[in-house]
Amino acid sequence: IELHHPERMSAEEVQAAWRSFLAASRRRHWPWFVANLLIAPLSVVLAVLPGPNVIGYWFAYRALHHGLILHGLRQVRKRRVETVLHSTGRLDREAGSEAERLAALGHDSEAVGAFLRRHGVKPERPAA
Repeated sequence: IELHHPERMSAEEVQAAWRSFLAASRRRHWPWFVANLLIAPLSVVLAVLPGPNVIGYWFAYRALHHGLILHGLRQVRKRRVETVLHSTGRLDREAGSEAERLAALGHDSEAVGAFLRRHGVKPERPAA
């Protein structure tokens, strides 16, 4: 995993932020994993109905999905996946606009902006 971070952040700050992100992801996925894992077997009752058990497949798929994410998080936390830090000065807030910082990472700022708007994320306001 390659983590690109602003030059102003020390390696310890980046690692702390990364561990915090991993912990938050773990807390978010565990309840959904457990809920889907418990509901999937209950949908077997629907198997008597004609046609595919789409509901059962859905809950089984979601349990597998969250389980794989949790497995990946565990691999990263136990350092079985290498994490490489890349300090990039163009990511510092003072180094330019949001579009310039996205370009420094090789992303199209218009596409990222559209994605964020679709998901209800408000655009960053420039500092006054």
